[in-house]
Amino acid sequence: MTPEASLNGTAGRGWGAARNTLRALLAGEVGLGLSSATIEAVVCRVEFVGWRPRQEVTSDRESDGIRIVVGGVAKLLCHAEHGAPVTVQFIPPGGFLHVVPGPSRTVHRVRAVAHTPVLVAHLAEASWREVACHVRVQESLRLAAYAWQTLSRRLYEKCTLLAQPIRVRVVHELRVLAHDFGVPHPAGVCINLPLSHADLASLVGAARANVTRSVCALRADGFLASTSGRLVLTAAA
Repeated sequence: MTPEASLNGTAGRGWGAARNTLRALLAGEVGLGLSSATIEAVVCRVEFVGWRPRQEVTSDRESDGIRIVVGGVAKLLCHAEHGAPVTVQFIPPGGFLHVVPGPSRTVHRVRAVAHTPVLVAHLAEASWREVACHVRVQESLRLAAYAWQTLSRRLYEKCTLLAQPIRVRVVHELRVLAHDFGVPHPAGVCINLPLSHADLASLVGAARANVTRSVCALRADGFLASTSGRLVLTAAA
């Protein structure tokens, strides 16, 4: 399912193909453990919204309900009072877009942005209450907690990585991207995601020049290759 059919930031109730894709994504997510009835209750009540690259999908000022990426790629950004935003994670199809509300003294704003053309399924708060009334309590809790657990895991990783050299951080983030966006390649795993050195620097939390040096060193050591504008994580990595 691709998001090109609608990129106006408007919702739609039709979307038969998108609903089938969402149904398959939810069924394939083992961590959710949702029954077919619960999946159907969610799929029937969501609205779909398409966004163009760099458009804001949601922010800490409008974080109601549940949002799930159905097609394309979104990214979660944290903005400070000064300096460039930090990328928390790139979110693939099947990933939950959960933005934690309430900026602090250090975090000025949190928002989700379309990295590529992206299609998002939005289960509004009122619709979520309808779903919760018709499903088992355990499933309702799992669905509500899933986005928090995913985001918490990434934030723990970020905190741990801050004490590591830039090269270690780059390799770790590339492995995460290979897991989420990887496709088989003769040399290893191709990260099927448009990714500039600036994108990677924002994800690692380091200066672009330092990340570029690390990427060049990884290429020289045989850990990275390139093909058609994509990075390939080799078997050596």
